Amino acid sequence: MAVRPRIALLASHRGTSAEVVMEACASGALAATVALVLTNNAGAEVLQRAARFGLPAAVVGGATLTEEARDEAMVAALEEAGADWVLLLGYLRRLGPQVLARYEGRLLNTHPSLLPAFGGAGMYGLRVHEAVLASGVAETGVTLHRVTADYDAGAVVAQRLVAVEAGDTAESLAARCLAAEHAMLREELPRLLGR
Repeated sequence: MAVRPRIALLASHRGTSAEVVMEACASGALAATVALVLTNNAGAEVLQRAARFGLPAAVVGGATLTEEARDEAMVAALEEAGADWVLLLGYLRRLGPQVLARYEGRLLNTHPSLLPAFGGAGMYGLRVHEAVLASGVAETGVTLHRVTADYDAGAVVAQRLVAVEAGDTAESLAARCLAAEHAMLREELPRLLGR
């Protein structure tokens, strides 16, 4: 019997995409185990989602932690959980050099645009959709990509197109992109994790 890969899910706020992965693992649609749900925000809703699934969770953050201390604490938490893969699903902090080195090639991030367009430092959440609408492009989408030290610069693994519709607001576009992101995760993660 093949060993199921152990996944750490990182999210900073609601965690709806993290819940998609939790559900896929629980149902057997993804032959993997959620080893840890990690956030930098003690008030993040993703912690409640993890609790509903009975999953281990940790908070690594806070104003008193230096970047180096956060990096060390994250590596320790991920290693203690036995994580094989780390998925950033709405995680809004830069990863430190120790995490990047330890999990090189096994770090994936979702982004709410078709990278390289509308990516980089400061481009997250509604800011991305506002920029898409301001640009006048006819389509946008979502991207799953490998994580490197530079924001949104890692190799693209998968993308899904989302049409920009007349009358769209940043919120309406964000909702359709989030639905596309959820579908992309359900379709792509079994292939990426070799299951």
